[in-house]
Amino acid sequence: MSSDRVPPHNLENEMCVLGSMILDPDAITEAQSIVEADDFYRQDHRTIFKAIVCVFEKNDSIDLVQLRDELKQAGKLDDVGSVEYLTRLAESVPSSANIKYYAQQVKEAAIRRAYISTGTQLVNQAYDDTISMDELILQADEINRIAEKVATGVIPLDTVETEPVHWLWYNRFPLGKLSVIAGDPGLGKSFLTLSMAAYVSAGISWSDMPNEPNPPGKVILLSAEDDIPDTIKPRLEAMSADCRNIMALESVQNLSGDLAKLERAIKKTEDIRLVVIDPISAYIGTKIDGHSNTEIRSILKPLKELAAKYRVAVLAVTHLNKGGPNNPIYRVMGSLAWTAAARTVWTVVKEKNEQADPLCKVERRLLLPVKNNLAPDAGTGMAFFIQDGAVFWEPTPIQTTAQDYFAEQEPGRRGPEPTAQRAALEWLENELSAGPVCSDDLRDRAKEDGHSWRTIQRAKAESRGRIVAEKIQHENKLHWQWRLNGQIGERGDF
Repeated sequence: MSSDRVPPHNLENEMCVLGSMILDPDAITEAQSIVEADDFYRQDHRTIFKAIVCVFEKNDSIDLVQLRDELKQAGKLDDVGSVEYLTRLAESVPSSANIKYYAQQVKEAAIRRAYISTGTQLVNQAYDDTISMDELILQADEINRIAEKVATGVIPLDTVETEPVHWLWYNRFPLGKLSVIAGDPGLGKSFLTLSMAAYVSAGISWSDMPNEPNPPGKVILLSAEDDIPDTIKPRLEAMSADCRNIMALESVQNLSGDLAKLERAIKKTEDIRLVVIDPISAYIGTKIDGHSNTEIRSILKPLKELAAKYRVAVLAVTHLNKGGPNNPIYRVMGSLAWTAAARTVWTVVKEKNEQADPLCKVERRLLLPVKNNLAPDAGTGMAFFIQDGAVFWEPTPIQTTAQDYFAEQEPGRRGPEPTAQRAALEWLENELSAGPVCSDDLRDRAKEDGHSWRTIQRAKAESRGRIVAEKIQHENKLHWQWRLNGQIGERGDF
């Protein structure tokens, strides 16, 4: 190889990256997601890059005076060519709009230099008879690893360290991933996400895991529909949130153009665990077709990468399509890319109350799994109700999925197979044969014996009056109990 060949680099692109970072703090976050200091060819550019990042992390802002002082204090100002060169960098670009392009060009040149360095070392070692073939093979493998990981995007799995899934809410909402909640208007989706924000901010244990600690963390809210002073904050206060740990981000208008602002907010927020985007359709921009898989993927891919990079749960709220297929996967409004990109998808629905206990009719809503690729037991939902501006979760998961719920809307279908309903009716009559049973106690027994409460309710309806529910008073409180019709006996246990 000729010794006078210059390694790949482009000083103009390097200057444009640094100039963009000086002009715009958001460009700093964008550049950091693509390049590192060592990716710059010139040493003084590496020094300036590190100084810019240092100033930004200290002050959350950047200008030439701050940068000059940082370099001067570190004794590096003369190494970079004085203030005049910093000014030249700032004037090298008209704006920071193309920071991503410049950074990618700098990164590509750095990768090429890495190929050359590793390859040159291999050539030199191949001439050395004292180096074993095993060592040469290892060096050749290193070149292949660079090529596979960077040039083709293929990552050898032996280079990946195995780790478990980390959860915000165990088996329901993962950290480092994108999750989606979909539902019709007026069912409490925004209430639900604020409830989760309250749990996270105050470190409250999740309702189905009351004995498991839930470490407190920060929350960032992007809310396009509700006002903070009269709606969001009063609801959070009603749900015992620690509002010191919850931040509203109003500078983000659309995710395609303002993602760097969101990353900047996440990066400077210590112990952040949750980002809520409600509704996400308000943040995709007017130029994006919400029904185009390609365009939606172009927004969700960097959002997913952002979640993974900072190990934060990103929760996007959206609506359901009216009508259409009863398969809930296809009911999420817009492109199928919404459900494809998310690792967990949930829907909020109103409980069907035709056969339910009257006690359960007030504000009862269901959070049901549509898709959960990460949990071993992904078939349970949660029930909640809204009262006095707050969400109250029932502690016991419900054995119902969104698929079960929407399947009941198919013409000619009336729920589970007759054999399951018949078995539930036989079980129910057996449980009540010894006397009346409290509704809550009966629900727990049904779960233990593998019967969903919905199936039990259908069985009661199909009993043609043989099983009745009645309200009774016990210890100055009204309770519901179930009994066989005509049965006379003691009250169920409470």
